[in-house]
Amino acid sequence: MMRRQFGICLASRGCGKFPLAGLAVVLATLAASRPACAGPFVGTTGLGFSGVNSITYISGSPLDLSNVATITVPTPFATGATADLSNINNGSGMVPFTSSFTFSTASPSLTFTITDFGTFTSSSSTLVSQTATSLNYYLLGTFTAAAPDATNGYSQAFAPSSASVTIGFTQVVANTPPSFSGTFADPPAANPTAVPEPPAVALAGLGGLLGIAGFLVRRRRVLMA
Repeated sequence: MMRRQFGICLASRGCGKFPLAGLAVVLATLAASRPACAGPFVGTTGLGFSGVNSITYISGSPLDLSNVATITVPTPFATGATADLSNINNGSGMVPFTSSFTFSTASPSLTFTITDFGTFTSSSSTLVSQTATSLNYYLLGTFTAAAPDATNGYSQAFAPSSASVTIGFTQVVANTPPSFSGTFADPPAANPTAVPEPPAVALAGLGGLLGIAGFLVRRRRVLMA
């Protein structure tokens, strides 16, 4: 009799009968009430400009990018996007920033907002290269996506995430407005200045450690003989 009752109920020790069908309803209700887990933001886009950029130089220096002080980009935009940013490609294929930005080599940082899509704020910067005709930086920071709407097409609300921006300026003729281009990436692109350890060097180092370990083992055996 006890076995038959147990097959119908979860327990029979003073807790009352609880049909298995009722348990299924409770579990389904709990599962439906749990918030969906938000996935990470993923997307890249190219950065460009229209109009005429302005430039200032360090006092008393040649008027080229090797001695630039600031560059102002008046009409930047995003274009050629992928993944969660792919709606940037709709319409004209480009989305303007909400405002211009000025980049300073004395304090290299960057904050911009792609209209309706989100805001990037840098936290660190790396000078990749600088010559008389070109200037390139890598910036690491945080991207805060805008709330989902029909324009950006986001499928969910995203938490702030780590992202990178690479920017480049080119000045073919000294003391003329430079061109600008860049790439935004979330997750961050690799820092182009990072130098990986060559595989041959790494293997040689490992071989040396193994050789030392083998020598110590052999010596211990000789001493214990």
